[in-house]
Amino acid sequence: LTSGACNIAMGLNALGAATTGNDNVAIGRLALGAGTLTGASNIAIGATAGDAITSGAYNIAIGEIAYGAAETGTYNTAIGYNAIGTGVTTGQMNVAMGVSSLAALTSGNCNVAIGRSALGGGAVTGHSNVAMGNSTMDALTSGGDNIAIGRNTLGAATNNNDNVAIGRAALATTDGDGDCNIAIGMTAMGGTDVSGDNNIAIGQNSADALTSGSCNIALGLNAYGAAAAGTDNVAIGQLALGSALVTGADNVAIGRGSADALTSGACNIAIG
Repeated sequence: LTSGACNIAMGLNALGAATTGNDNVAIGRLALGAGTLTGASNIAIGATAGDAITSGAYNIAIGEIAYGAAETGTYNTAIGYNAIGTGVTTGQMNVAMGVSSLAALTSGNCNVAIGRSALGGGAVTGHSNVAMGNSTMDALTSGGDNIAIGRNTLGAATNNNDNVAIGRAALATTDGDGDCNIAIGMTAMGGTDVSGDNNIAIGQNSADALTSGSCNIALGLNAYGAAAAGTDNVAIGQLALGSALVTGADNVAIGRGSADALTSGACNIAIG
């Protein structure tokens, strides 16, 4: 340390390479310890926490290797072993809580990851994603504005945008194309790679075979459950439009098992 002021260091080589940084707190072996620290108001607690920070400021790192490779990012919070731990982070205002959450973050901003490996596998450059649960959105890279809650929800998504997935394995296998979809329930829209947009599936296994279909609504257990490519269809009730490979459009089925054998038909209404 040379001209830095108001710093606190406790532990072997904590703040060991700092020069001019001010108001930093480092507790633990090599905490804030390896980078030529000029940044201010960083807090690092744990072995090698925040140890690469140079000009980064206002970051919080709690846990071994937390925020361990970041140099210049600001206003980030990393809590847990390896949280925001391996990515050379330049992003801002990210929150990671859990082992390896947001581990490979690079330039992404305003992301929230809570849970083991949440948003943790890809080099995240996307913004404003929320992931809560074990391995949620753990392959995401450039995708933005997604919300995933539950184990492995949106687990294969990479550059998808504006999706909402709530429930174990909801939208779990979509990879790279589908945007603006809403899936709520275990495995809702979760069995295939969804490339279609603007679909809504609510209920266990609803629309779980969907691929390129767009603008469909499925409400109920297995509703629209075998369809892949249909568009603008509405299925409400268990197995409504649910047993056949629907390719038709503009159909409405309301009631348990209604129109469940429909395939290429269009503009039909089935109630009951």
